[in-house]
Parts: sequence; structure tokens; C-alpha cells
Amino acid sequence: RPFRLGVRLLELELKSGGDACCAMRVDDGPEQKSVAFAKAGTLAPWLANFSFWVAHPESSSLTIRATDGGKQLGVVSAPLASAVWDRDSKKDLPAPTWLDLSDGAGRVRAQLIVLKAPPAGAPHELKVLVGTWNVGNEPPPADLTSWLQCGQGRPKGGSRPPSRRNSTDDLAAATAGDLPAAPAKDDDSSASSKASSAKLPPVAPRDVANAAGAESDDSETDAEPDSSVGKKGKKGKKGKKDKKPQPPPPVPIPESGVAPKKFGTYDMVVVGCQEGDYDPRDGFDKCEDDWVACLANTLGDSYSLHCKNTLGQMRICAFVRADVAPAVHHWLKSTEATGLGHIMNNKGGVGISCRVWDTSVCFINSHLAAHDDMRKRRDDDFAEIVGGCRFGEKLECTEAFHHLVWMGDLNYRCEWGLEPGAEIKRKPTEERFNAMLAKVKGGPPGRAEIFKHDQLTCSRLAGDAFMGFQEGDPAKSHMPTFKVQREPGFNYKTQRTP
Repeated sequence: RPFRLGVRLLELELKSGGDACCAMRVDDGPEQKSVAFAKAGTLAPWLANFSFWVAHPESSSLTIRATDGGKQLGVVSAPLASAVWDRDSKKDLPAPTWLDLSDGAGRVRAQLIVLKAPPAGAPHELKVLVGTWNVGNEPPPADLTSWLQCGQGRPKGGSRPPSRRNSTDDLAAATAGDLPAAPAKDDDSSASSKASSAKLPPVAPRDVANAAGAESDDSETDAEPDSSVGKKGKKGKKGKKDKKPQPPPPVPIPESGVAPKKFGTYDMVVVGCQEGDYDPRDGFDKCEDDWVACLANTLGDSYSLHCKNTLGQMRICAFVRADVAPAVHHWLKSTEATGLGHIMNNKGGVGISCRVWDTSVCFINSHLAAHDDMRKRRDDDFAEIVGGCRFGEKLECTEAFHHLVWMGDLNYRCEWGLEPGAEIKRKPTEERFNAMLAKVKGGPPGRAEIFKHDQLTCSRLAGDAFMGFQEGDPAKSHMPTFKVQREPGFNYKTQRTP
């Protein structure tokens, strides 16, 4: 059974300065190279993790070369025998250590963890929490534990500005591929989370997580984990006093996940959001920094951000638990815009993929066309994202991975209460709305009756979209989250069906 080495580059101190990188290899294996370190001598966490196969850690070593513009500044070799770790041992993770570079060039601080691979052919469980939320271009609460429950307890409060290490301003060169936010606004808002447990390495059916009734299409927002969030100033409504939510506490970057006091419940947490474009709160330069801060502090100190991707107002972030991180590698990204002219990125899909040991996993967050009468357009959006989101493979994403999890504001509606062939109108009659509301509040049996008319299920069974995917049982698990008033309980706005 081989091993996997996880390397997390934390700091680089050089006497010469400059835009230095680190190139690494195990013994005579292939070399991996980091991006240039920021001026502070650090890397953003999603750029700092590397993984290598290791056959014999007791006799192997990791070589790190510090380079600047192709010129080698210094080199160091670190034996791997002391980095072997097993969670069953109940010991702490191997601590980060300073490694001195040759020729007095400086030093690099890194954490090395070596894990033994599971037996070949044996089922191996990967426990993943997947969450999706259309935030409606509103700042989320700082505490999201009511939504993302990972067994870490509630995050500690605090409103002081985060460390500058959390800012992406110093990482412009590393994140040049990120796309700018689209100016178009299309207010939807809903929240959902789904725990997915996949048996690895056998191939399992693909999973689909519709946004728990994630549907909206107007200039009003829907249910969210906390009703205390106020409108941002430039969008405040007349007659209502704007409230500015408490900023999230500072993100423990880049040290989160280095020495966790308690391991979270899930091996990975993948979160997608739609309409995630709002004014960043005090202490944050960018909306993305604010959003990641909320997630990171909610998940706790056993997780670190390994990959993120953005398309306009859509975002996806993957957090990996520290004891699983060495086995997760080969991250790739892709996007596909399906908005106006198939160019505007207010709608579309944003995806990331990776390997866990030797099993490939892909996550796609999408925002499809809105309105009850646009089912065919949603089906077409799905097909376009499948054809356009490529991750270095010639195959489409639905065929290229062992596991594909699709999440987002898919915008499919329920056609309950309509006569066959009747015109689908965007605003329900008062009679149909009240009848549907009575069914919804009647409990799971009533919701199940309505869900029989779910457009997504109909498209899936007909082979028009999401063919081969499996979905959970939203009707049984929760109330609809579409058009819920921003107040305690489930009180729905009347301009759309729940």
C-alpha cells in the first residue's frame, strides 16, 4: 500500500527578496511548483497545498528548491519518516517546521503529513457536505452554523479587521484567471445543504442537489439561515431603515487546519452561492473575502480552503479537513456562461474537480434560467454547461469523473394545480397559491404530492436534463425555501408559488 504526502507551504523567508517560488519533488519523482509568494512571504491557502505519491516514506525525502525567475536561490531536503501519521494513533498532526535553505538563502516553513492509502479495492468512504445558497446579493450572517453544521460548535465572535493575509489584493498574479463580477442582477435567494457519502473507490451514481426549492426571479429575496440580515445601503427600500450586519470575525488564514483542536464531521465541505455580489463589510476589501470569511469561521479550525472558482456572481469553495488533505490533489477549474447571448455570466455554471486518492470527483454550482415557463431553457442551460465545462478531459463532465455532484439555484418549479396543457403563468392565482400553501404546511405527505409535479424530476425522467443523476427527498426533508419572508417561520410571498 503506497502513501500520500501532503505539503502545505506556510511561509518563505529570503534574504534576497524577489518574487520567489518553491519547486518540490519526492526523491526522483515529478516536480510541482508553487506560484510566486506574496510580499509578506505567504501563499493563500488555496494555493499552498500540494500532494505526492510516496512508496517508502521511511527512506524517502522531499526536496524543496526556492527559485526566482528560473534562478535557484537555495535548496533543502526533508526526510519523510517523521511525517507519517495515522488518525487512529490519537496523536496531533505533525507540526509545521522551518527548513533552512542552502547557501544561507533563507528558510521555508512547511507542514508535511504522510498518510497510508486504503487497501486496494476496499470500499473507502468520503463524507462530503454540499451546500448551496442564492444569497440575493445580500451580506450573509457571520455565523452560518444553522446551515453548515460540521460538529465544530459556533464560531467565536469578533469584529476586528482580518489579517492582510486574507486579502487577494496581494495575489493578483496568482488569481488572474478569476472572472469579474457581471453587472447584471437577477435577484434569487435560497439556501440548502446536503450531506453526501460516496463509497470509494467503486464508481457510484452521480448526485444532484437542487437548491431545496432554490428558486426566485424577482427583486425580492428568499429564505436564509438568519433573518437578522439587513439590506445593503444602496439597495435599501423607502421607509425602511437599513441595517448593516455584523462583519464576520477574521479568517484564520493561513494557519487554519494546521493544528486543529477538534476534527469536523465531514472530510470535505463544498459550498456554492449564486448572486454573491454585495458590498463587503468593514475590514474586507472584496465581497469574495467577506464570503470566504463567513464560511471559514463557521467550519472551524480543522478545515482549510483548497480550491475556489468564480463566474460573475456565482462562487464555489471547497474546504478539506486537515487529516484528509494529503489524499486530495489535482484540482482543476472550469466555467460556462449561459446568460444573454450565451456570453453574460449572470447565469451558467462554475465547477471544480479533484482526485481523492485515485478517485475523481467533480462539483458544479449553477444558476439556471428563472420563471415557471422557462423549463425548456433550464434544460438547455444544463446541456450547455455539460458541454462547456471541461476539466482537461476530452469527455464531457458527466462522463469524465467517478462522482459528479451538481448543486445550485436550478430554478425548476412545481406545476401542481395546473390542468394538463394549461398556460403556465409566472404569478399564481390566489386560489392556487392558497391551495398549495395548505398542502405545504400539511407536512411531508402534502409536500410529496406537490413534488410529483416537480419540473426537475420530470426533465430527469424524460431524459431532457440531469439524466442518470440521483436526488434526495426534498419534500420529506424540509419546507420549501422559495419566497419566504425575512421573519421567523415559513411565511411565503404571494407573487410566486412556494
